[in-house]
Amino acid sequence: MSDLPPGFYLHLGLHRTGTGAFQQFLAANLEQLEEAGLTPAFSNRDGAGTETLRLRLPPPRHFGTDEMKRHGRQLARTLRRHGLNRRPAVLISEENLIGALNAVIAKAPYAAAGPRLDFLRQHLAAPVRRVVLVLRSYEAQAISVYRKRLEFRALQPFEHYAREIWPATRGWPELVADLRRALDPDEIVLFTHEDRPSRSAILRALCPELPEAGWDESAAPVNASAGDAACFALLEAHGAGRKLSPDEVAAIIRDHAGAAAPRPLIDLPDAVLEAQRDRYRADLQRLADMPGVTLRRPG
Repeated sequence: MSDLPPGFYLHLGLHRTGTGAFQQFLAANLEQLEEAGLTPAFSNRDGAGTETLRLRLPPPRHFGTDEMKRHGRQLARTLRRHGLNRRPAVLISEENLIGALNAVIAKAPYAAAGPRLDFLRQHLAAPVRRVVLVLRSYEAQAISVYRKRLEFRALQPFEHYAREIWPATRGWPELVADLRRALDPDEIVLFTHEDRPSRSAILRALCPELPEAGWDESAAPVNASAGDAACFALLEAHGAGRKLSPDEVAAIIRDHAGAAAPRPLIDLPDAVLEAQRDRYRADLQRLADMPGVTLRRPG
């Protein structure tokens, strides 16, 4: 049994930063985590393994309407069914708490994160101790999300969305400020996807009282982005009116792995992409200077 302070420990993504792999890691170490006095509660959006919780928060259009009463009852029911307000220490891993995948490719990504998390916090019976986010460079995350969304529907070329979302009015410092206001955690810990933090490093950033060693990290990575050739094949299937099942999507991605695409899927000037990388680097420095925020970098 560890000396974890009672409360909630939240891993909130971002999307396309290895959330599914971290949740597989939690599933592989479920017994050990529970023996340490921590209750892991996580979704399985990738459909690749165990799931212990599925939280649904209100969409932006419902805030300020009578629909919020229904959402409140639904959330209270979910928390009660899983006993989360009765457990001393609870780790929740769910990237959709800050917004769905569709909230990423926007001029103001995750614009409703603040109200959504404030709504969640109102239903938690214990304080939020620590929040972990894995950040990713703006252009890399948007492109990865675009590739993922192509699995579900036909989209315009990425260049169309790039013209709409950049220059952006909101970035990761604004998102983190929203999290801090809504959740009032003891600490927010940030990693960068580019540094490839280990799953045990993310776990111990959330709960440093847990042991350093002895964790099973053998689970295979999940939910890799489709390559260019697979994305074009998905576009062709959607354009023909096909409704693809998850197995059919996986087969298309598998069959086109390593295949040459007829042209690049993303065709943007290097200067456009580099501007987003520069913004990301500057924003990481802003985040490192924020009180109550710890940016973990190697070295």
